[in-house]
Amino acid sequence: MTIEPARLSARELVVAAVEMMRPLAASSALELRVDVEDDVPDVGGDRDRLLQVLENLIGNAIKFTEPGGSIVVRASSGDRGVLFWVTDTGGGIAAEHLPLVFDRFWQATRTARLGAGLGLPIAKGIVEAHGGRIGVESTQGRGTTFWFTIPQA
Repeated sequence: MTIEPARLSARELVVAAVEMMRPLAASSALELRVDVEDDVPDVGGDRDRLLQVLENLIGNAIKFTEPGGSIVVRASSGDRGVLFWVTDTGGGIAAEHLPLVFDRFWQATRTARLGAGLGLPIAKGIVEAHGGRIGVESTQGRGTTFWFTIPQA
């Protein structure tokens, strides 16, 4: 995987990803919002690859959130960089499945095989290639938050 780093506006990344995914969210009757701190710093990274991560996380949130639900994409200053996260009001992920979500080809059995099971492992690889970390928090029946960090520029 090739990473072509540049100084990037964290706010612009979030807004660009949300705008690209907004038609899909609207067609699924979902609210898709941006919540970015005013003073969020720039990050050092590959724009296309970071958009790929955000689009994957937003796409998964759309896929697993019932009509009428909402998705919020956030960015804020973290300890050593910028923290991005995508929070949905979907059905959540069972606690026993959380350690598996970044494994290649793994899918929850209830997903009706809506993909190849490679999106999250690819997202993890991209984030780690940028020197960041990625994780997930979820409560079944209450939604899911995927988060990742990218070092500040």
